[in-house]
Amino acid sequence: MAIRISPALKSSVQSLLPTVSFGLARQGTEALLSGVAAFVLGIRGCGCSPSLLNEAKGAARWVNATDDFVVLDAGANVGNWVVEVNKCLPKSGRIYAFEPQPRAAEKIRALQIKGCEVQQVALSDRSGTRTFYTSDPTDTMGSLYERDDTVAHDHRTEYKSIEVETLRLDDFVKKLGIKRIDFMKMDLEGAELEALRGAAECMQTGVLRALSFEFGVSNINSRTYFRDYFRLLSEYGYKIFRMTPAGHLIHVAEYSEDLEFFARTTTYFARKT
Repeated sequence: MAIRISPALKSSVQSLLPTVSFGLARQGTEALLSGVAAFVLGIRGCGCSPSLLNEAKGAARWVNATDDFVVLDAGANVGNWVVEVNKCLPKSGRIYAFEPQPRAAEKIRALQIKGCEVQQVALSDRSGTRTFYTSDPTDTMGSLYERDDTVAHDHRTEYKSIEVETLRLDDFVKKLGIKRIDFMKMDLEGAELEALRGAAECMQTGVLRALSFEFGVSNINSRTYFRDYFRLLSEYGYKIFRMTPAGHLIHVAEYSEDLEFFARTTTYFARKT
């Protein structure tokens, strides 16, 4: 959650900044100070995502285990999250893995996870076809948005474009007659917001009970803000949480510009209230 500091305390802290900055903030200490700041933020889950296991355990806790559950993995890549969440769930439900990259989708099918059905599509705000940018057949950073971030540039990664099928979640749910989605995990490299817009009816009706999404460096490419996610999810009655590396959930009760953190990736959970 955003921390609100009283005007008096804020004024006192700000009065100390010039002195402390004079003593510490120099070219030689810049890397050290940046590292300390990243570590402190990481403890709170800002720019430091949990492990796949912790994320899967968190998702499983929100799944209705008394009935046949429905779990979606949007941006499943080669199925690592599907494997972890499958360990945490009862064996009576269904998992739908959405992955547009053909080779990656094949790898999920090869896992032969009972109850898991692979959809070789990318979730979006419209059904059709789109250009998808990828550096290899199972690229974990493949995206509907051309990469122009420092992560891609620093690794000198070359991306090529392929055509993929896109699908609105609302269309998918209607086609299969799904009445409840217990949890949808999204790792769409900046395309999470448009996937949510393609699930407007699912959110409005409460079919989509809970979800997770990532926010960070990839949102530079899609030019989306955390404010966009907060407004959309709040409008449809979802309570938003940030997940720490330990797997704890911190309630994000209100929007603050401090949450616009693009340097690394932060994982958020949201549940219909």
